[in-house]
Amino acid sequence: MWGANLTQVRVTLCALLASAAVISALQTSTQAVQTPGLQTLAQIEEQKLKALDRREPRARELLDQLRKKIAHSEGEVRWWSDTRLKKLMDRTIMLSSSMSADRLKAAIDLLEAATGPFKEPSREDLAPLKERYAKFCALIDDQIFVRDLNATLRMHDRFIQCTALGLWDKERISQELQHLEDSLKNAPPIPYGRTELLRSLQGKKLLPPAKGCYFGVLSDEDSSLSFDRLTVGALEEGTGGQVQLEAADMVIQGPDGQLIDLDAANHPVRGLPFSPPLLLWIKARLLEGRLPLVTFRLLDRSLEWLYDSFTANFPTRGTAPKHLLPPEKVIAVQDILDGKLDTYLQRNLQLIASTKAATLVGLFSAFDETAAPYAFGADGRTPYYLLVDRKLDKQRLFEEFEDTRSIEFRRRLQKGVFAGDGGAELRNQYGDAGIPDGPERVRDAWKRFRQLVTASGASSVSLFSCATAYHGNKKALSEHPRAGAQDWNKLEYYWPGEGVLDWLGVGPVREVTESEKGGLSVADALDSFMSEIRNSNWRATPVLIRGLASPFERDPAREAGWIMRTFQELLPKAYPDIKAFFVSFPEYLTLWAADGPASFRRAVSSNAYYKQRLNLQPLPQQ
Repeated sequence: MWGANLTQVRVTLCALLASAAVISALQTSTQAVQTPGLQTLAQIEEQKLKALDRREPRARELLDQLRKKIAHSEGEVRWWSDTRLKKLMDRTIMLSSSMSADRLKAAIDLLEAATGPFKEPSREDLAPLKERYAKFCALIDDQIFVRDLNATLRMHDRFIQCTALGLWDKERISQELQHLEDSLKNAPPIPYGRTELLRSLQGKKLLPPAKGCYFGVLSDEDSSLSFDRLTVGALEEGTGGQVQLEAADMVIQGPDGQLIDLDAANHPVRGLPFSPPLLLWIKARLLEGRLPLVTFRLLDRSLEWLYDSFTANFPTRGTAPKHLLPPEKVIAVQDILDGKLDTYLQRNLQLIASTKAATLVGLFSAFDETAAPYAFGADGRTPYYLLVDRKLDKQRLFEEFEDTRSIEFRRRLQKGVFAGDGGAELRNQYGDAGIPDGPERVRDAWKRFRQLVTASGASSVSLFSCATAYHGNKKALSEHPRAGAQDWNKLEYYWPGEGVLDWLGVGPVREVTESEKGGLSVADALDSFMSEIRNSNWRATPVLIRGLASPFERDPAREAGWIMRTFQELLPKAYPDIKAFFVSFPEYLTLWAADGPASFRRAVSSNAYYKQRLNLQPLPQQ
């Protein structure tokens, strides 16, 4: 027994020493002064515009018109529409060289449509149109595995884009819905090859690769159902990569407190006038041969996130309600333990199970940041910091948008005030007095979730949960104050036993500073987390990174070096126990510079380490 333990210690020590050497070298490289002669963002943009002019002569004039339109609308309540329009313009310019002729024409056509006046319908006019769209989505869901819906889904995605930009009035929206309905009625049978691709994923469960790492995408395109998306055009076609996995969030509760199902259209948190059910996104990705990863996510108890959700839902007219959803109405970990979500979760797991395909399903986003810290006290809903410092309880919370408690808490977090253990009161009001109550409740919620998966018949589902980036790294608290770096927040306290979680995740992982003198690197985000895994019961659990990107979206000339360091050196050499990663494209990883796609092609798309066949284990016949 002692010999086996000693061998494990030696293996772990060797791995840590190798990781330390690689990380040290990469941090030195990351902190190097920027290479002289690198192009600025403005220079790259002008170069891209000249190339775009040669392919699409109308582009420059359209872009000038759109800039004037945005400038003219300043001062109006159009922040959300303008932000989407600016993003569309940037991506069209910067990724045009990676687009096929057909995809570029569609992008320029959309820009041309966007030069017209804003025509957003009122909320009253939108209500019946939303109901009609939801019924249309239900028809798609019924037909997506039996009919060839490529043409319909392309029309659908343009519908989503134009309504999100506020380009159509209620009459035009009604006409376009009619066109969508007609297209669906006339759709031909699905090609045999696509059904075979789907069948290859059914009746199986995903296991980690024996060697290497899967390559996936976390994008902001979860309302797009067709192939005409940047993750296909610019990332796959532009770099020759093959995306195997794709991730999205399912926020289970709307800002007004209602529970929202996977098959419900128009999720309010998306901030779009119309959006498809996430179940349609799952099915569309399966038909492409991609395995979906879905996180059942609670409303974040931090006010910043709730403010964002309300801003998204009042993009052009009026103002948000005077009162946000109070904390006692927000679904919490304790509600899962009390069985209040059993019916909801089991129904939605059955929806996933109905695809019969391998899928990754998670519970909690950043469990050490947004779930466990708010799962203390006898009621299971008390934030840990109120037990550590009773004075914070006297601060104002959720009153006319003033929240001095959150402001004070964040200020003290940045100084590391709450980084300690917190004392016995964090451990003596639930379960085992040797384990902090927050992690113990999260652990037990995972166990209950596993029971619901079994009861729903979702045998193809692999369960995971993700910690926040910089977990365990106390030095990161000044830049990332909500990192799970408290002494009570160690991974060992969350261990649920064998057979509960199939994967453990971390992310999104992103370097959070562009300082030339250093700052927080990918290694800083991962090293403490991986060290805790390797020295605990988690050591045999495969690890995934849910969202990985550089900090250089406004300095894309530096992106190529980051890509080469991260994917050729850091992941394969320092963290070979990471078995899947999801790159945050096109939101943060941009590939805008001329050498960006080429670097990604060399480091990822053509790298045998990331070209792993999906390890799909057939399920036992019942």
